[in-house]
Amino acid sequence: MTAAPVPGRGRWWPDGWLSSRRALLRGIGPEVISAASDNDPTNVGTAAAVGAQTGYQLSWVALLVAPLLGVVLTIAAQVGMVARDDLQSLTVKRYGRGAAVVLLVSVVVVNLVTIAADLQAGAAGIGLLAGVDSRWLVVPLAAALAGLLLAGRYGQVVAVLRYLLLGFPAFGAAAVLAHHTDDRPGTVRVNDVHERS
Repeated sequence: MTAAPVPGRGRWWPDGWLSSRRALLRGIGPEVISAASDNDPTNVGTAAAVGAQTGYQLSWVALLVAPLLGVVLTIAAQVGMVARDDLQSLTVKRYGRGAAVVLLVSVVVVNLVTIAADLQAGAAGIGLLAGVDSRWLVVPLAAALAGLLLAGRYGQVVAVLRYLLLGFPAFGAAAVLAHHTDDRPGTVRVNDVHERS
């Protein structure tokens, strides 16, 4: 393997090193988005509300649930790799159309309810940051989501979601900076925010 100079760096890197890294960064998307999809606004809101009530007493639950989530994702990936088909098609082949329709309807209903809750939670979060009533933000968020999903191509959706993931370090920062503030004058508690919105 030969080495080529990298302009402006004054160092020598193996041929293809930079292009392979750029290709890797361009290729990141569906995998990272799938891994981060459990951190939707409803889950974060639930965790924040429970955390405000119990502090760090339930932190052990994360240690219990994380491996279970990994097992479920691994099983789903294994089934997809071995069967070379999606869950809906496999259900039709194995159990028939009736079971597949029940499965499809249940997934659609759960997704619609989750999307509605996520839009409300996302609007509430943006409303808190911007000082705006969250009711005014639900429809614009829904329109932006619908436009992205209906008008955008798969690659565009992945690109938008990939850049939205840059906000995820805020979760870690919030966990480090969190402290008990109920007794201090002038602080806002989670219950106060809920009562106002």
